[in-house]
Amino acid sequence: MSSEITPKANEQLDFLCELLNSHGLVPICSKLNDLQRDTHIEVMGESPLKIHCHVYAQNEVRFSYLKSKSRVQMRLVLSETGFKIFGKEEFFKHLLTLIEGNAS
Repeated sequence: MSSEITPKANEQLDFLCELLNSHGLVPICSKLNDLQRDTHIEVMGESPLKIHCHVYAQNEVRFSYLKSKSRVQMRLVLSETGFKIFGKEEFFKHLLTLIEGNAS
């Protein structure tokens, strides 16, 4: 696993946990490391929300969750020019809808 992508993926995991926390939800968070290639964030209580994080390739980490019966995904990719995030707008748009529904 690329030693550069793990800290960046963990930053995204931290951000997601803070986002959930700021909406009154209680996330259970864990981090990626060289031995743990996948993890997830789970919301305590009755919420079915679970955000998965998986090292897909040496230069790519994927974050996903279920919305209804489909999976919404965001990809963090390390290229020669730096980090890029694909699918971010759709990922957060639907995630905020789920969070606000769970927080009310």
